[in-house]
Amino acid sequence: MFASRPELTTQHSLSTRNLWSVALCSNGGLHSLKLPIFLASIAIITDIGIKSLLDKSLVSIYSNGSCKYIKMHSLIQEMCWKIIHEEYSKNGGQQTRLWNTEKVCNIFQDERDIHGVESMIVDMNEITIDPLIIIIALRKMPKLRLLALRGNINMDLEWKRVLIEGFELPNDLRYIEWNKCPLKFVPSICWPQKLVQLSMQHSNVKKLWDTAQNLPSLEFIDLQDCKLLIECPNLAGATNLKEISLIGCESLQDVHPSIFSLSKIEELNVNYCTALKRLCSDYCSPSLLRLLATGCSNLEEFSISMMTHHSKIELCLPSTALSEVPSTIMHLKNLQLFGFNISYSLQKLPLNFASTIALIDPIKHEDDTCIMLSRIFPTPAFLSLKQLAFYKCKSFSKLPDNIHVLLSLQELELQSCHVITSLPKSIKNLQQLKKLVIANCEMLQYVPPLPPSIKFFDAVSCKSLKEFSSLTSEPPRKHNAWFGFHNCTKLDDDAYDAVLEDLKSRIKLVANNDGYWHNEANNGNIFFYYYLPSKESIINEWFPDYYLPRKERIIKEWFPDYNSREASIIVEVAPDHKISSCLVGCILISQYQSCKLVEKEVIFGWKCYLGKGCNEWEWIATSGNRGLLTGYFPINKIPFEMVSDHKVVWYDGERSNKITEAIKERRRDTTCNPILKFEFYANTEDNEEVGIKGCGIRWMHVHVNHDEEISPDATHEGYESDELELEDESDGLELEDIEVMLLILISVVFIHYCCIVNCLV
Repeated sequence: MFASRPELTTQHSLSTRNLWSVALCSNGGLHSLKLPIFLASIAIITDIGIKSLLDKSLVSIYSNGSCKYIKMHSLIQEMCWKIIHEEYSKNGGQQTRLWNTEKVCNIFQDERDIHGVESMIVDMNEITIDPLIIIIALRKMPKLRLLALRGNINMDLEWKRVLIEGFELPNDLRYIEWNKCPLKFVPSICWPQKLVQLSMQHSNVKKLWDTAQNLPSLEFIDLQDCKLLIECPNLAGATNLKEISLIGCESLQDVHPSIFSLSKIEELNVNYCTALKRLCSDYCSPSLLRLLATGCSNLEEFSISMMTHHSKIELCLPSTALSEVPSTIMHLKNLQLFGFNISYSLQKLPLNFASTIALIDPIKHEDDTCIMLSRIFPTPAFLSLKQLAFYKCKSFSKLPDNIHVLLSLQELELQSCHVITSLPKSIKNLQQLKKLVIANCEMLQYVPPLPPSIKFFDAVSCKSLKEFSSLTSEPPRKHNAWFGFHNCTKLDDDAYDAVLEDLKSRIKLVANNDGYWHNEANNGNIFFYYYLPSKESIINEWFPDYYLPRKERIIKEWFPDYNSREASIIVEVAPDHKISSCLVGCILISQYQSCKLVEKEVIFGWKCYLGKGCNEWEWIATSGNRGLLTGYFPINKIPFEMVSDHKVVWYDGERSNKITEAIKERRRDTTCNPILKFEFYANTEDNEEVGIKGCGIRWMHVHVNHDEEISPDATHEGYESDELELEDESDGLELEDIEVMLLILISVVFIHYCCIVNCLV
């Protein structure tokens, strides 16, 4: 899963018990660490050590963009603590890993032996001893590999003088975290040569060192929000450096040119360095993958010499003082991402310049922004564009009608474009468009029909969104689909109807085309997901009234009986249940959660069991999926809290088919009606429970007639059906026929009741 790294290989691997304790103190007590940094900090063999931790579910890996992070599940910590306490007893009372601030203070107060300490995490806000004692004691910890000092320290001039004179770092340190460091100038010390990560966020430091330091193992420097930092250190001696974060260093005026010469540098992030005026270098390392300078409002000069081998780079220069695209990048092609201000100079970009372009409001308002875009769209770089994003654009209320010329466009995103009121109707002609995200566009009221290629639609906190005429302009294509409307609480009834009717039309396509089920792109299965806020008048005709407690008209037509305010349902399958039935499930997610759903994936679904009698249940199938309900955006994560209860409605083709087969088999074995139990669940990726206020299911009965058309929902006990069709059939019945039918119906009900009693006994 992860390639081995020779520079991290040691001559021996840690034992499993050591891995447990290292994972706890290196990860459970720290913020999430980047995977390579974690591995280097604890000095284990990558292939063996990390696999052992993953296999035992002690740690988990998650991705954020191009980076992989490692974190530890909280439920495992108790076991790890026990191991550490056992280790403490075996070592004669000497601890090697310290993370409890109270115990740390006691150890230093009692002057216990700290020679064997390997990692230490201290909250400096909670210490009860002089902080100088801890700082000076570092020189007595030669085996220390991981150090984290957190919190503010109030220092007078004498404190600073003593600290600077007594400051010494152990040579074996791999990880240093001293956020909010009070020192303006770090003492002239010998920095540990084995250091892998240095983090000093929110510190008072003005500069780190005067001359280049020999740091051959250093991979990551984090100086985010060091407001007083005026000088980027000389990094010529950090030959293995991969990333440096200078986000929000408001006093930084220049970046040391040594950064661009490093052979392994991958990312330089100077976002919101508002005093930065220039980024210049005669050479740029071919290893550079990301150069991020968003919000550098005084950046007037960008003259970094980039070669053609800088394809795949991410280059973000929006919200800068640059009014023209820099000439040093005009020859590049195949950039992963290019961010810039809307400008007529974008017309000069070559074909296949970037797969993604992110735009913000123009610096120079040369023309109406919509007119500018209409002239920019039919140019080479945009005609070959795959992803287009608009971020915090307040200078236009609509997109140009000629957006349909972007025939290669696959993804379109609009974030915080507050004055836009609608999307152009020509959007339906973007036949390659698969993803559309609209976030925090407060004035947006109308979304027109979308192209049938759309697979993912997410509207997030669009407070004025009312109209959504239909999801697609023609029958949707055969693929999985996700449609989300997070916090779009003003959707009108017609918009809800359009969303839910889309579900019906997609399920009908499943029934009409067997190839839909076995599409290799869908791994042999098809899923449809719909995520909407609670609605009183519409959804209750589709789902139980509990599911959307303020809507009582629409959901009841869909889920009148098979519902529960709990997280489970027991369903008796009626005798007239159609073999072609497709199962739709729903859960109501409460607005009020003990965990925050923002930026967390939610794992949700149901488990279905078949009743075997005497309160015995046989598992049939489990339907489940995971996803960010509130959406994730590559430019910015927007923390939108839930303003109402929300529902998730989904169809799982493969599991629905398994239930149908189980019902058929059960009917062959007994005359009793099959009884099913559905247990619904929802939890976050780190296993926090998500509050479910209710759940429901619905059978959709579809079959293909002789003309290969799908008939309306067939009659099913407990649900409304096509009333007009039933009335037409009854017009020709005589009174005698009706009496006979009533007698038959009474007999069937009696037999049905007897069967249930027998099954329960």
